Amino acid sequence: VLNGILLIYLTGVVPFFLYLSVVVNLVLIWYSISCLLRIDDLESDLISLLKKNEHFLDRLENIHSLMTLCCL
Repeated sequence: VLNGILLIYLTGVVPFFLYLSVVVNLVLIWYSISCLLRIDDLESDLISLLKKNEHFLDRLENIHSLMTLCCL
């Protein structure tokens, strides 16, 4: 903040807006990277959950087939 005020005082408004633009762009780049990493973690968790669900359904079908053989 103090650098921005000093920049306005010494050079004018245009370099201040350039400085402000660079700072905002760096913050947005950091935020985008953190969101992409979070999405990657969510994707791996979702894939794991779907595999566990598929395994559960296979076991459930196996149990159901055993019960139908038993009752026949």
